[in-house]
Amino acid sequence: MSDPNIIIGGYSKPRFIIKDILGNTIDTIDLPLTNEGGLIDRTEIKSIEHDLLNYSTEQRIDGYLAHFILYYEQRVIGATALKVKSIVEYSQAKNILYLVPRIDKDWRVFPVILITKDLDLALLKGGAKAIGHRFVVLEFKGTQLLPSIPWYSNDYIMNFSHPCCESIKFII
Repeated sequence: MSDPNIIIGGYSKPRFIIKDILGNTIDTIDLPLTNEGGLIDRTEIKSIEHDLLNYSTEQRIDGYLAHFILYYEQRVIGATALKVKSIVEYSQAKNILYLVPRIDKDWRVFPVILITKDLDLALLKGGAKAIGHRFVVLEFKGTQLLPSIPWYSNDYIMNFSHPCCESIKFII
């Protein structure tokens, strides 16, 4: 019988690992948990469909692309907005971005590109006494086709291949 309290993909805050073109880590940026909109972990199914001469349709699923949307549209403090600015600037400078959607599952790491088209920033009510901003939303797309849907339960056992051909198991 399955556990109804399974958390898929983790519950903690997101982390960005920034690397240069040589693969050296140049920065790590942790963002706080997102607002009501949350962190959406979207999976794009990459497939080819063909309509055949007999009017039937065939489909071949080739893999999956991870998409991530971080919603800070209700409230974001200035320090977090500046972290968002840094992530966008690292992307502009042609650095490689890796997203760990939830750091409690730090083995879920995705190379991503920024696909946000516009960045909105508005002040919350209060003028000079406002406690933050709103309307910040970031969207990222994975750069590698994945062989399976990247959803894992909290009891998933992750296998890592070690360079010396040993298999290391982690119980999450």
